[in-house]
Amino acid sequence: MTGEDRRKGRKGLRNDRKGAIEGLPLYLLIIIIITAVSIGIVMGLLNMAKPPQALGTVSLSTPLIAVRDDGSGIYRNDSVSLTVTVTDSSGNRLKDAVVSLSGDNIKKADGTNPYGRTDLNGEAKFTNLKCSVVGSGTNPITVTVEKSGFGKKVLDIPVVAE
Repeated sequence: MTGEDRRKGRKGLRNDRKGAIEGLPLYLLIIIIITAVSIGIVMGLLNMAKPPQALGTVSLSTPLIAVRDDGSGIYRNDSVSLTVTVTDSSGNRLKDAVVSLSGDNIKKADGTNPYGRTDLNGEAKFTNLKCSVVGSGTNPITVTVEKSGFGKKVLDIPVVAE
């Protein structure tokens, strides 16, 4: 290879390199734009995703229910009042959750099983409930809270004989 051929070769190589270098920023710019748009789309989709709904806290207005012997060996309390407050997993008060009470023969004043729905404040209020057990052996009253799409929670309220 002669010196002139080498210069032409170098010059030709130099021209190719120059062309490649001039086109490289354009390709990088296109890749950056495509990446930015893709990240924007993915972030938008992630922001639309909501966490699954679930019941949050269930609070009871009383920590226990006391029953007294009426002289016949039946322990009762005919004026039980209870407020159940329900929130969702985000801490917001939950409307229309179904709350039911069972155990220790707990009944409404009319003799029916106590149940209700939470109001706009997430509260279900029960008043004038009757609770009775034979003997001093008591079991807890079970509070069951359910809402479609949110699941179910069960709590116990201890019943104590005085």
